[in-house]
Amino acid sequence: MKKIYLSIFMLTVGMYQSQSLVLVKDIRPGSSSGNAANFITYNNKLYFSATDGVSGTELWESDGTEAGTKMVQDFNAGSGNFNPNSFVEKQGELFFAGGIGSMPSGVELYKYSPSNGISLFADIKEGSASSSPNQLQLSPDKSTIYFRANDVASTSARVYKTNGVTAPTAISSNFISSSPLLVIDDVIFAAGGTDTSNIELYKSEGGEFSLIKDIRVSGSSSPSNFYYSPTFNKMFFTARSDENGTEPWMTDGTPQGTILLKDINKSGQDQATTNAGISQFIDYNGKLYFAANNGVTGSELWVSDGTADGTQILKDIIPGTTGSNPSTFVEHQGLLYFVANDATAGRELFVTDGTSENTRMVLDINPGVNGSSISDIISFNDKLYVVATADTTIGKELYEVKDPTLSTGTVLVSKIKVFPNPSNGDFRISANNYQTYKIYDFAGKLVKSGIVDKQEIKSGVKTGQYILVLEGDNTKESTTIIIK
Repeated sequence: MKKIYLSIFMLTVGMYQSQSLVLVKDIRPGSSSGNAANFITYNNKLYFSATDGVSGTELWESDGTEAGTKMVQDFNAGSGNFNPNSFVEKQGELFFAGGIGSMPSGVELYKYSPSNGISLFADIKEGSASSSPNQLQLSPDKSTIYFRANDVASTSARVYKTNGVTAPTAISSNFISSSPLLVIDDVIFAAGGTDTSNIELYKSEGGEFSLIKDIRVSGSSSPSNFYYSPTFNKMFFTARSDENGTEPWMTDGTPQGTILLKDINKSGQDQATTNAGISQFIDYNGKLYFAANNGVTGSELWVSDGTADGTQILKDIIPGTTGSNPSTFVEHQGLLYFVANDATAGRELFVTDGTSENTRMVLDINPGVNGSSISDIISFNDKLYVVATADTTIGKELYEVKDPTLSTGTVLVSKIKVFPNPSNGDFRISANNYQTYKIYDFAGKLVKSGIVDKQEIKSGVKTGQYILVLEGDNTKESTTIIIK
């Protein structure tokens, strides 16, 4: 009997050795890619742009199944592209930029609803000329859509607003908007100026834009990478100064509250030209994460508590000056997923729980040095999806990253001891080399995940029998637990 149980255990644990990848749909059959991008959750589905190779790039939807992944409408009929992008939902309708220069209205503002389909909402530059709307975002009270678009009378970009019913209007005819744009509470933060030769940080509270701070006196500071952090209640961004080069900054909207977070890259002799290469800030577990290059390690994963001293590299994934170039950060079920280069596996899916020891590659989707070239990571309906090249005979498509499934009724025998077992949901484990845990029911559904704290787990799950999966550096163990 012991041999039977052990065989069952080894078979089941083998299912846990790596997460699996399931193709949602081969949107563009053959070796070419469907190029799914610009994802948004709307109407309990994923909406995005993609092409099947027959129609151009059009609006698609997916419920996570092959049958439920389909083109919404071939708006630019035939092989021509419609290129929907920059989606935002307002009062049950999806607003977005779409079109190409050869269409009668050019690139303009559109809207969609399941009952009414796709329609042109506003032709800001009438005729085939394009206003090219971008960076659509909703005000916190959901009453107003803000976006950038080319001015009616010129090629200069202005900041526009609309309530989703009446035609968009420019907030200011004097302020020229450079990318990016971010709405926080009732304040619109924008990079720009009265001309294109001096791009600085401005704000508007509904009226004219005013300069927050002239960060670089000798020229443009070119603020970018705007991100509002609920944790710190500040906007983080990158900007160039004469003293420090291009580095991470933060602002509360006041001149005195607009300060350098940290001078990360001090490697150059001329500090005004150094660049920390910041990309994509994201809040996770009470701290700020981002990619940065200190000039020594290359671009790697950094973490900050909002102070200069508390802003440090989390892990040098590829030791040396090469850099793993982390990007595409997404929080999913208590962990932070991202894309990074591996010294041997290429660009693949990584995960971190905020510690160096638990920052690692999750899945080698496309084995070999070329990597899977992940372009999107999406958390939707408690599932994780990626757009990646898993097989060059298929091309880059939409996949679900599945947690290992369990066979109903499987009994596990493990060298790990859990005590007490049964328990009330709080228990200890017998080894100290495991950092994270996952709890599954016997249908294979993930019930809880988290961090092992000094060999203790406070699960909080309801009464029942479960599978406990423990993970550490290059090791994984599973056992059954009973909650009474």
